[in-house]
Amino acid sequence: MSNYNTYRLNRFFNVISNPMVHIALLLINAVLILSKFLFKFGIIETIFYILIINSILILDRFFHSTKEFTSNGEMIEFIQYVALSPKTSRFAMTKGIFIWRKVSYSVSSIHDIVFHQNFIEKFFNIGHISFKGKALFTAKKDLDRITEKNMFTLYGIRNFSEFKLKFHN
Repeated sequence: MSNYNTYRLNRFFNVISNPMVHIALLLINAVLILSKFLFKFGIIETIFYILIINSILILDRFFHSTKEFTSNGEMIEFIQYVALSPKTSRFAMTKGIFIWRKVSYSVSSIHDIVFHQNFIEKFFNIGHISFKGKALFTAKKDLDRITEKNMFTLYGIRNFSEFKLKFHN
């Protein structure tokens, strides 16, 4: 059996490096700025709403990001939160836009590994990787609603220059 290495992730960089978070923030801020004109909000109210909603989104993404992953060169294991839309019926309303489910992934047959660093990540020696592989996953609830995937990205890998050297060996 191979040695497993555990890598802790900087979850803050999951927020600032993830393009999906950027898109969500852009859309939400565009809607809030448009609402300023449609509903005649004052500039102070608009800024207040932007700060509150952006803070909620960033904190939500921060606390629902991957904390660490383990690897033995042949397999990568990690826990990721998956956002599911709530089940609704015409008789009942559910709360919230998303329901977060904790999903454990074990990815084998790893290929197409790409190491990424943007300008900010390079400054802090942090990076992220993208890879493909065959995934087995488990979840306590809603297993049938979680879609299978074979492409993964892990953000916020600390000591990225050392990680790349160690990961290749």
